[in-house]
Amino acid sequence: MKIINVKYDKNYIKGHCKTCDYGARYINYFTLYYDNGEEDEIKIDNSYDYVVSEWDLIQLVVHFIDRETLVNKLKEMTNKTGAKLYINGNEIL
Repeated sequence: MKIINVKYDKNYIKGHCKTCDYGARYINYFTLYYDNGEEDEIKIDNSYDYVVSEWDLIQLVVHFIDRETLVNKLKEMTNKTGAKLYINGNEIL
């Protein structure tokens, strides 16, 4: 299985504290499309910064081995920051 296309977006949701921005959300969204017709919709939700930069995403795609390895790498990245990882709408712990 190979990645044949990627759709990427990110969103910032302003926090509710006017002085410290407490409650802000930094969200990465990306969809990976595979040559077998499958796709993974991935969402990473964090409080302090975006977990996956455009460069990180390029590296994940270029060095893609298989879906399990990709998920493990994303789990590593999110565990370091305390971010929440969702794949196809399911939280990955």
